[in-house]
Amino acid sequence: MTRRIRTLLIALLCSSTWAMAAGVDPFAGPIPQYQEGVHYKVDFPDQRSDKPEVIEFFSFGCPHCNHAEPQVERWLKSKPESIQFVRIPVAFGRASWALYARAYYLMQALKIEHKAVPAFFRLIHEEHRPPQNMADLKAFFVGMGVDPEAFDKNARSFWVESQMRRADQMAREFKVQGVPDFVINRHYRIVPGAARSEAEFYGLLTALALKDFK
Repeated sequence: MTRRIRTLLIALLCSSTWAMAAGVDPFAGPIPQYQEGVHYKVDFPDQRSDKPEVIEFFSFGCPHCNHAEPQVERWLKSKPESIQFVRIPVAFGRASWALYARAYYLMQALKIEHKAVPAFFRLIHEEHRPPQNMADLKAFFVGMGVDPEAFDKNARSFWVESQMRRADQMAREFKVQGVPDFVINRHYRIVPGAARSEAEFYGLLTALALKDFK
């Protein structure tokens, strides 16, 4: 993506956010900009978060997640600060994806998530060297500058294990069947393929997250 196009997309997002702040409701009639059943679903009518929140269920092993990741990263750089973003790795019973979920929570534990997430995606999808076991995982983290002892200390720590169990529980709770899957405010789910452009994807994430917090 060229710098000019990226600047234009960010400008479109900013204008969309400004419009919402100015009281222009993208969900109002007669023809809403974002429509229930077309762009999003109310999958969890009895649940709501207490603040604007976007949850992305994902896996490093998923090609679609790899494709979406740069768009998500660009949205994160321009989203309103009030919107909390949470990634939840899923395994779906696959041993390799469970290993990748462990890698994600290790990144968080070792405070290298920002630089390690794109590097891990590249390792799997561009370099075609997916980690097969804990030794491969350790080699990746050491290559990212992590002390080997710090890796060993955290790899099977109580925190990492509990986060993995919580991730599995949330995937079941929110009935995740495929990834990437975006659940907004624990109430809405984005319809896959609903956004026809990156700018519309940005706007939809932001508008839904702020929908109930005007």
